[in-house]
Amino acid sequence: MDLPEPTPRFLAVLAVEVVLYLGGIASLIAWWKQRRIAVGTEARADIGTLNLALSDLLLAAFTIVVGALLLQSAVGALAQVIPAALSPEAWMVAQGCGFQLGLLSGALLGHRLAAVSNRDRVTSPSRSSLSIPQACAAGALLFLASLPLILTAALAWKAALRAVGLPTDQQDMVDLVRNADAPGLLALIAVLAVALAPVAEELVFRAGLFRYLRTRVPRAVSLVAPALLFAALHANLVAFVPLAVFGVLLALAYEQSGRLVVPVVAHALFNLHTLALVLSGVEI
Repeated sequence: MDLPEPTPRFLAVLAVEVVLYLGGIASLIAWWKQRRIAVGTEARADIGTLNLALSDLLLAAFTIVVGALLLQSAVGALAQVIPAALSPEAWMVAQGCGFQLGLLSGALLGHRLAAVSNRDRVTSPSRSSLSIPQACAAGALLFLASLPLILTAALAWKAALRAVGLPTDQQDMVDLVRNADAPGLLALIAVLAVALAPVAEELVFRAGLFRYLRTRVPRAVSLVAPALLFAALHANLVAFVPLAVFGVLLALAYEQSGRLVVPVVAHALFNLHTLALVLSGVEI
């Protein structure tokens, strides 16, 4: 992190960050101890199977890609027709919302089409022992535990990029948030980052692609491949490795808990945390 001037506001943010990272380290230690105690036992939940034919997988992928691009393009076209209705920055965020809504609708449609043609080969996840409140709490703990790992990956990756002379620019959305001064625009960004993106992306990459791959390829491949695509979706080199690490952690949590709510909550909190840091003036 590139630290700004030590103003009282920044010191308060820094204190909160220290507490969060200490909580993350404590969560990792607790998880490691529990894992050692439970060694030799099966800790994975039944998240169902997606034993689809390759043609059905490609159909689902097609509906997802088309849905995302179609809605994003529709918002872009609307911006050309009535540009004065929103600011250029708001139109950019609206296109992001359109992309995520298209991703979500495409994922739901693709899942439905695949399920109709593969009724005997698609099984739903078994009912998890975690209640919704427990799954939300597990998602919060996953968010905390992921922070030290993501920070380590981010610092190492950024140093590697600088060492070879590659740019370390932030995502366009980060710059947009940093320069946003309208409450309505910030609210729209928050909806996109904290509500739409976590649900849509977890449905596609964890409940979809990860579930499909885990019964067909080596486990390491099923964990890493969706995480790499998840990171690539964000189209930013400096964020690629940290997001890939996060994607693996989300898949592991989904597999072990049997609740998609767990990675969705962790994803939402991660995005909220990033949003808060950018607004505080901390370079990440």
